[in-house]
Amino acid sequence: MKLIRTALVIALLPWTAYAAKPAVPTYTVGAGMKQLQIDVNPVPGATYYQLWFLANGNATWVKYMDTTDADPLFKVTVSAHLLDWFNARYRVAACNAEGCTSTVKFAVTEHMKETPGYLKTPAAAVAPFAYGQSPALSADGKTLAVIGGETIGTRQRSVRVNVYQKDDSGWRLTARLRPSAPVEAGTADQIDNYPSVPGTPRTLAISADGTTLVLGVPREFILTPNSGVGQGAVYVFRKSGSTWTEEQKIGPGTKDHNWLGAKVSVDATGQILMVWKWYPDTGGDYWYLDIYRHDASGWTRFKQLPETSRGYNIDNFALSGDGKVLVLSYYDNTIAVHTAPSFALTQTLTRITAIRRATGLGINFDGSVIATETSPHDAPAGATWQTNIMAFRRGSSGWVAEPAFTYLSKQPKLKVGFSDEFASSIAVSKDGKFIAVGDPLNRYVGSGALHTPVTSGDVQSGAVFVFERKPTSWELRSLIKPNVAYEGTRFGAQVAFGDNQRILAVGATGDASAARDIDGNQADTTAPDSGALWLY
Repeated sequence: MKLIRTALVIALLPWTAYAAKPAVPTYTVGAGMKQLQIDVNPVPGATYYQLWFLANGNATWVKYMDTTDADPLFKVTVSAHLLDWFNARYRVAACNAEGCTSTVKFAVTEHMKETPGYLKTPAAAVAPFAYGQSPALSADGKTLAVIGGETIGTRQRSVRVNVYQKDDSGWRLTARLRPSAPVEAGTADQIDNYPSVPGTPRTLAISADGTTLVLGVPREFILTPNSGVGQGAVYVFRKSGSTWTEEQKIGPGTKDHNWLGAKVSVDATGQILMVWKWYPDTGGDYWYLDIYRHDASGWTRFKQLPETSRGYNIDNFALSGDGKVLVLSYYDNTIAVHTAPSFALTQTLTRITAIRRATGLGINFDGSVIATETSPHDAPAGATWQTNIMAFRRGSSGWVAEPAFTYLSKQPKLKVGFSDEFASSIAVSKDGKFIAVGDPLNRYVGSGALHTPVTSGDVQSGAVFVFERKPTSWELRSLIKPNVAYEGTRFGAQVAFGDNQRILAVGATGDASAARDIDGNQADTTAPDSGALWLY
């Protein structure tokens, strides 16, 4: 009998130990680059823990993750440009066989400014200038390249390409590339004393796997007697293993002020290259586009657009990641599509009958979604374009105009606070569901993620708008300002997506912080125009 009683007691021990659900857990919230960290204090009797997420007030709760760790720490990857910081909620539950006990829901709004990565020029750079130019992210989101100007030898503001790799421990600087020729390049995308170019040229491009980099140096000139001024050049770098080498130099340009490489683009495989320049090889004084293909002998030009010197001036271009769709904006305000392999004109999308030509163009990976800046002026009756920005989506018979964009509080117009440079930089996510739009002179009051109502002030600190495709329109998903907002940061001068839409890079070439490397002091404003790059 005694043995039986002992066995019964032993059998009942687990039940008596966990006869009740655990107590309500307590927690602390912290943040790091692209991450929230929810540290849960261990609860007696709990055998596992859950983290739940509510995207917004119209959503339903979903279980984000669970863990059996005795001392749980939930690490939540966040894309700061996509999370609804004002309406999203989390809760933590402590659980055992009897059930779960949850905390009340809590917000993480105060941690928004801690989650973006803040990259400055490396510590080794001398006299940094306008870092954050032409950010280029590989499609898989694991390689980042960005241009900054710095003093190299006796040459001030020379181009340097900083290459970062992402691994389990985060982002780290892995290479610092520069052209091999002894050139005084100036800043890569601020070209002085040449014909007005709408928008900010993009002088750096990267292949999908992050192993091919293309650098345009439009102000390059060789320091020898009687050399040309602003002839320009293009450099192609390839990576083998962990080593980058300069594969080929295209150029210099054939004329003074040729500005070869004022904008470049490369396809996902690193086999098709687009190079923008002023002047063709003979005749004309407009912007032209050279198209190159890579083969066993290197890079060879096979086409120049327009195909005659009397063709329309090409104001801008964007190449799809798969290299099959090329969209051009022409001097006569026409937006047109050319398609591979010959890149012949396939379709004219619209002609913007307004004062300002399209300066911002974006396209997704397979070319199915095209976004273009239009004009801040109201479109006249019967116009085939929409105000400020519009998108086109490929259907069975070609590209057709998408529904209009809506802005703050789902209004059909951008009212006060935006600038003439709205949409001078545009990025489209790989799947075509998100469009990021820069406005480097934006005057909205505030910093970090903004929530309506939004007011306008006098400080032109810049902003980025992220739109999402909804059933009936493109709706504003988020509105982001620099964490420290002051005049002249040019936040949003250029934008780029990586890892589909999960990473958003934002250039702020006028950032004045004297910080170096990654996640330094953002509030230090003692280094005017040193520049920065934000990763959301």
